[in-house]
Amino acid sequence: MCTFALVFSCAKPAVPVDGALAELDLSLSLPAAKAMSDGKTVNKVVCAVYENGVEISDVRQVIDVENGVVMSGYKPVLHLGRIYQLVFWACYEGYYDVSDMRAISPVTVKGADEQADAFSATLAVQFNQAGQKENVTLSRPLARFNVAVPVESWNEKAEYVRVTADVPESYDALSASGSAKTETVTFTSAVSLETGVIDGKECRYLTYAYLFPAESTSVKVEVSSSKAGSFGADDLIVSIEEAGVRLSANTNTNLVGDVFADDFGFSMTISPEFTNPDINIGI
Repeated sequence: MCTFALVFSCAKPAVPVDGALAELDLSLSLPAAKAMSDGKTVNKVVCAVYENGVEISDVRQVIDVENGVVMSGYKPVLHLGRIYQLVFWACYEGYYDVSDMRAISPVTVKGADEQADAFSATLAVQFNQAGQKENVTLSRPLARFNVAVPVESWNEKAEYVRVTADVPESYDALSASGSAKTETVTFTSAVSLETGVIDGKECRYLTYAYLFPAESTSVKVEVSSSKAGSFGADDLIVSIEEAGVRLSANTNTNLVGDVFADDFGFSMTISPEFTNPDINIGI
């Protein structure tokens, strides 16, 4: 029976009857995640088994995660002599709809929110013997999109930021890919208090968000002076549109520049893997 509050339902296809049943022993771990929160906001990992692209939902399980540590292993009882695809999705409870692990979608997209971080893994296993052990390390399937300004160029009037972007509608954790169908997402947040070094320069983040990867997308960034989060003509400090922005899994894409200057220009940096250099895009 499924009891996890992350929005999913349980169909009950029967486990195939041929082949002896035995326990598969999986040890799960999260990476040393390089992010604002170091991935420590994750508190659940959903574990699922697929055979020939179909989930065996009787063996789906949700395991607690505390401070980046998965609190127990996953030991589904399966049939020997078969090949299974094991799929995992770790996130903060309630942030993603995982009723279908092949079409995971965010419940809502929020800006400047580390609890939107998530990790995933898929593994094909030939199950040959009872108690067979497998180790699985999850990695971040999301891109982290950042908008930042050099510290010396900060405008104290900036209060709220609104970002609009076209991204995949859902994510298939089995194939580790975003959907071909896209949707336009908009997220609004108070300006972030976070700072960091981007391309060798001390910067302050206007906002950031965790998004499904996209090879090339357009983004619109609006900055408001309204303490109430209004983006009316009298409140708008700046509005910027940038095309050809690449969002890659486990990668920082930084849109960086003095957005408050009359002759601003963005630069972009992209950081492959959070543990490697960033992707920087100058504005």
